[in-house]
Amino acid sequence: PPYVPPPEVTVQSDSPAPPTISVQNRVETPQPVYVPAPPRAEPAPPAPKPAGLTRGAQPRGNASVITTDDYPDASQRNGEAGTTVVSYTVSVQGRASNCSVTTSSGFPRLDARTCELITKRFRFDPALEAGTPVEATKTQRVTWKLPADR
Repeated sequence: PPYVPPPEVTVQSDSPAPPTISVQNRVETPQPVYVPAPPRAEPAPPAPKPAGLTRGAQPRGNASVITTDDYPDASQRNGEAGTTVVSYTVSVQGRASNCSVTTSSGFPRLDARTCELITKRFRFDPALEAGTPVEATKTQRVTWKLPADR
């Protein structure tokens, strides 16, 4: 028999169209956002210097002197010598008080005598701040040396 080709049949389907691929050639970079810095705090101006005289307590006369005549007799007899360092307060009236030993001579009698003499005898023109008398703290070093005629 002679050859007869099959008839052409078109079948329609409901499938979606193939996806389309798009290419983006330009990449968008985000633009920087300007955020203003917070205002800087200006440093405070320096405090004005107080008007009037400012100075530390000044010894008055020679009442602030300890001599070999002040050496305790018992300490001389026992050959006690050394350096005592004390701290004390000078009041607004110029008197020494609150004496305390910060470095001992090694001999309690010499340490006690140092504070006794300072609080009993020492007088000062008080410290001034802006011309007004104020309390001040002072440190004193007293070296107890045995007299040469011992």
